[in-house]
Amino acid sequence: MSCAKRSEDGARIFDANEVRLRDFGRKPGTAFSYIYDYGDNRRHMATLEKLLSVKPAPKTATCIEGARCGPPEDVGGPPGYFEFLRILLSPEPDEIEEQRHLKRWSGGKFDSERFDAGKVSKALRTALRKGRRA
Repeated sequence: MSCAKRSEDGARIFDANEVRLRDFGRKPGTAFSYIYDYGDNRRHMATLEKLLSVKPAPKTATCIEGARCGPPEDVGGPPGYFEFLRILLSPEPDEIEEQRHLKRWSGGKFDSERFDAGKVSKALRTALRKGRRA
């Protein structure tokens, strides 16, 4: 695991292609942040809560729990997502046309509370398939 550079606060920054989860410590409380999209600045924090031994070891990653739907791609980062939700859920009278546009743009049935562990597991298996770069 090579260190590419350091952030303003001194944290080490790694290229996602050069680091794997197994490179981090296995002590509960070990944490790292991940920036998914530099343009939208989507920051995620991952913390190891507990190390489990599963026998037999699973052959692939599986989502066992989660909450809420992720924001649509290119929604504009956290501020854009909050504005997107505000207009979808309770638009001002002059925003009705924009609400219609956002509904179409997001697939017509966006539900921020929806979560489907099966779909997440399928996406994980696809992303982790041997030889695939995701």
